[in-house]
Amino acid sequence: MKAPTNTQADHLSEDDTARLLSVLGTSDPEQLLASLIFYTTYTFALRGGTELNNMTPASFTFTIGDRTVDTTYVENAAKNRQPGLKNIHHKRRTVTHISKKSDTETFYFYYHFYLDRCPPEMRNSSTLRLFQHPLRRADPSTDLVWYGTKKPLGRNY
Repeated sequence: MKAPTNTQADHLSEDDTARLLSVLGTSDPEQLLASLIFYTTYTFALRGGTELNNMTPASFTFTIGDRTVDTTYVENAAKNRQPGLKNIHHKRRTVTHISKKSDTETFYFYYHFYLDRCPPEMRNSSTLRLFQHPLRRADPSTDLVWYGTKKPLGRNY
């Protein structure tokens, strides 16, 4: 039997990156959700799955300066606390990202655009999960709320 080989994915070319960014945006609930998930994983180097599933709005703090915004993400410590490993002390990973306030292609922009379309109780919640399914009949041209709080995305979306 042949041993598995480690392969590395090719880097994204400038054309690939431009094509990817062309499908991201804020014009409808699905596109906004996909954009926020992309910028969350890209900005904070997350692997997806459990990390994204356990995020709450309280996972992020923002320090707003004159021209920049410092976004700090603190991971959920429970992701590495598996049964039987009670003696292991896990330090929660903290990642800080600095972006320009005026830039619209950042996590900060998409995060706040998304939360503006969520119910008010979602804003600083530490119990409601961040990524929610869009409402079935949300009309982006007229509705102010595009997402609910009762249907969080599953682990694999």
